[in-house]
Amino acid sequence: MTKHREWVVGAILACLWGCGSPEQATIEQFFLAARSDDSATLAAMSAVSPPGPVESWQVVEVSSQSTESFALPGLLARLEGAEKERDAAMEEGREYLADHEIALDEIIRQQKQDPEFKFSGERGEIQEEWSKRVEERRATEHEFQELERAINTETSLATKSVIRQVTIENLDGDVAVTEMLLMLKLQDADEKPYTVTLRKYELSGPKSDGAERSRWIIVDIEEKAPT
Repeated sequence: MTKHREWVVGAILACLWGCGSPEQATIEQFFLAARSDDSATLAAMSAVSPPGPVESWQVVEVSSQSTESFALPGLLARLEGAEKERDAAMEEGREYLADHEIALDEIIRQQKQDPEFKFSGERGEIQEEWSKRVEERRATEHEFQELERAINTETSLATKSVIRQVTIENLDGDVAVTEMLLMLKLQDADEKPYTVTLRKYELSGPKSDGAERSRWIIVDIEEKAPT
């Protein structure tokens, strides 16, 4: 980008911040950055990419505004519990395997050849109990991984929103959420309505006198279904 173009974009954004809402200014900055292929700005202010090459955009209305609690503290507490359940299930599985090593060696070997094979008698009881423990272990591992993904997502969004570099896990507070209806004209396509969701993390530390400075970020852009 040339110095002249940088000055023009800066002047436009300054006007937007002075005349419009911060959410609208964020949307304008996002599409201006997309138009100039400014990937660094896009990555810093949004969790999603534009739906395609955007020729024009217009904010139609604010669809909704709400506030919700910062999810990360609760997710971290749930992860601790899920990790304990996962580790307990793994330890119980190892103990059961050690106690029934000969039978399970035969059962596991047979199941590799024929997954539908069912033993009878004592072997059948051990097979049924082992299958139950395997499913429980898979379920606890799945829950643990899902929580890790949710934590990574929430941490990433909060980090984009909070301006100062801080340890996000040490903060708590609320999240402002705004949905706005836009008309987007994509390249070689008709103008269509899209819903853009923005979030602003208003967080503070346990010993802080006030909330950290933060900005609106875009978390979702979705074509609005016809009604």
